[in-house]
Amino acid sequence: MPSIQSLKKELRGIRSTQKLTKAMRTVSAAKFSKLNAVYGQYSGYGRQCKAVFDEYQADFLDAVQMTEPAAPPAYVVLASNKGLCGSFNAEVFKFACDELAKQDVFWLIACGKKTIRFFSGKNIPIKKGYVLQDVPTYEESSALLDDLLGLMKDGKISGVNVIYPRYVNMLDQQPAVCELFPARNSVQPAGSGEPPTGKPEQPAVTGEQPAGKPEQPARSGQPPAHQAEGGSDTQKKVLCVPDKHTLIEKTAENLFRAMFYELVLEAALGAQAATLMTMRTAYDAATEFCEQLEGEINRKRQGTVTADVIETSSGEALKLGQL
Repeated sequence: MPSIQSLKKELRGIRSTQKLTKAMRTVSAAKFSKLNAVYGQYSGYGRQCKAVFDEYQADFLDAVQMTEPAAPPAYVVLASNKGLCGSFNAEVFKFACDELAKQDVFWLIACGKKTIRFFSGKNIPIKKGYVLQDVPTYEESSALLDDLLGLMKDGKISGVNVIYPRYVNMLDQQPAVCELFPARNSVQPAGSGEPPTGKPEQPAVTGEQPAGKPEQPARSGQPPAHQAEGGSDTQKKVLCVPDKHTLIEKTAENLFRAMFYELVLEAALGAQAATLMTMRTAYDAATEFCEQLEGEINRKRQGTVTADVIETSSGEALKLGQL
């Protein structure tokens, strides 16, 4: 059985771990609180940007064109910079390896110290590596996204997929993949156009136009029907500076930045939540173990005292018997 001295030495080590986990729990709680506030304020704006992008997706994808549809896709893997967060990084890396195994050729963009170290150890080539702060800023994510846009315009990649831990709650972060830049041209070859409808000569009908309206002759003093319903005269009143294509392209890039920053924040929030829960569990376990060791030390000390008392009493009894 271990002696009291060895138990005291073990207790000192557990108490050091308890202090360390308590400090890390406090730091993680502060970072999580800050990130949760930032994410809560930004998530509404990010959802609105996603809604705008979905509404005008065709126009935005036409503005941000890919010069090389046959180029390999890019995968951005988001994980934490540090360990001590349970199985958070391991689950993301396993999911990322499964996704990358589906591609023959790809560009890998690693974000986070742990991500760079993991894929380097697996001998998976990393095209670029980025280390973001624990509380990432919009400028950091925008710089990363600008590099991705540049790669796509240069014809080196055909799309961008983001692998990140989707934040469900403090106890649950599920790895997921988000297709940030849909590789529409790789599915539908350039120049294929829309399939024929069978009625090429028939003009498009909006559905709001009454059936008998086209047959009515235009009255004097009134504009033609196609101009009265938002035709060329109405379109001429819209002024785009410097031009319509540039305006749509810059709007699409800003929407991409907003949606990507929301993913970065969500990944960082999940990392701090996992670290907080891991440190909280470790602190509780250390506290419980300290209590068990203290109880065992007290029992051994009490047993030693009791044995000494019995021995002393036995010696006194022997002396009295000899007398």
